[in-house]
Amino acid sequence: RATILVYRLVRLDVLAEVPLRNYVSRRLRQGMRWPAAAGLHFECFFYGNRVILRRLLGARKMLESEKRFLVEWGDCDPAGIVFYPRYLEWFDACTTGLFATAGIPISTVFKAYGVIGAPLVDLKARFLVPSMFGDELLVRSGVQELRRSSFLIRHQFFKGETLAVEGIETRVWTGSDPSSPGRMKSRPLPAEVIERFSNPRGSAS
Repeated sequence: RATILVYRLVRLDVLAEVPLRNYVSRRLRQGMRWPAAAGLHFECFFYGNRVILRRLLGARKMLESEKRFLVEWGDCDPAGIVFYPRYLEWFDACTTGLFATAGIPISTVFKAYGVIGAPLVDLKARFLVPSMFGDELLVRSGVQELRRSSFLIRHQFFKGETLAVEGIETRVWTGSDPSSPGRMKSRPLPAEVIERFSNPRGSAS
């Protein structure tokens, strides 16, 4: 049975399935990268008997969502600016909103795939402009990168037209470890989740 290569055509923005011979599958497994005929580079990873191919070179818009926050008095520290741990709470809320925009709400998607969740394993943040009581912040959240079992989400907080805060989360699709009860183990991202996050139109398509 031929391995199935699943990829998104960048220009046509549709999914296509192309059967590959076994030797191609072995090449992908060895190098994890495969140049397309046009000279473009892709990152490949495996999901069951499917090879998921993602373009590396050339920007292609992925899923984004927006959320607004009004800075309340309780969000601020004694200096009158937003207390930085509050942003971590807002990052999490925006990630929940991104899943909802994708049409795979957190309240149901983890149970549907039999996983524990997508815990945060790494976080980077830049605090560029302080926000104060009464400020309204617009947050744009988007999928920045999809990997075999992890994904990166970028949150950008705008104060008017000015970028005030930027955070990048790394989360891992995680389930129970069958070989070690009570422990967790990463699992490959489901094909549906990859497709939803790769679609800039979200659940509307």
